[in-house]
Amino acid sequence: MDGGLGHGNRELRVSKEDSIFIDNEKDRLAMENNIKIIRIDCDYRKVSRYDFIKANIYSSELSNIMDMSIIDFNKANIEAQSSLLVTACKLWESGYNANQICEAIHVVGSTVTNYLKTGKKYGLCDSYSKEESTYRSHGRNIICIDTQKEFRSIVDGANYYGVQPGDISKCCRGESIGCGNYNGKKLHWMYLDEYNELSDNEKLNWKPRNNNSFVKVVCLNNNYLFEKISDAKNWCKAKTISGIISCCTGKYKTSEKHPVTNESLRWMYYRDYIKQFDESTLLSFDRLSA
Repeated sequence: MDGGLGHGNRELRVSKEDSIFIDNEKDRLAMENNIKIIRIDCDYRKVSRYDFIKANIYSSELSNIMDMSIIDFNKANIEAQSSLLVTACKLWESGYNANQICEAIHVVGSTVTNYLKTGKKYGLCDSYSKEESTYRSHGRNIICIDTQKEFRSIVDGANYYGVQPGDISKCCRGESIGCGNYNGKKLHWMYLDEYNELSDNEKLNWKPRNNNSFVKVVCLNNNYLFEKISDAKNWCKAKTISGIISCCTGKYKTSEKHPVTNESLRWMYYRDYIKQFDESTLLSFDRLSA
């Protein structure tokens, strides 16, 4: 199975000339030991890897030796990539966007895209499409709390009310109070999944804070209590508070690193944390601020 590296093609560690010499040596040694070599061109470059390799297998001498009709190539394609392909598709179906899948399974974006396209072909992630991927990459669903209008992305909400997407994003991350106006009143925004986690009473009596970043969070690694999410962000030197919020809402298991030990950090909203303990336990919290 001759891929794109070596074989006189692209170089990696050895020159093109050396790679050709290695192939020739393999062929020579095989012939000396009565071993038949059948080379399959697998240098698929920018075309479908599956279709390219499958076609070359069919057109090779293997088709004279093996009964190709008994081979389930679709199953073989899934099995060959099963671990990451299936994981990527499951993450997509659970609401992850392509970038989040990249981070979760540690592969590059083009590979994730190929996984999702293959998964859609085999019914593993029917909801995948280029358009849906664009929506997810631009952010989570949001809600304008004042009008109760929901949007599939921050961009959609910004276009509808004529505001900047970045301003809505700051509101959703708790870094700004509100943005935009409707009937003379300032608009307030939240990520839809975080809004849906509020109780009916909390939704009914919701009021904008002086600053939404004043939400207490607990670092579960060491029981540090932060009076503000922004304080937690500053302590662990995070670029934004969005990762900590995603951890608090259950979207991520961990977010950011401990500034000294470099361990992955786990977070929970203080209001959720206190539900698990009695008052005497809460007194043991270490309070940190910026």
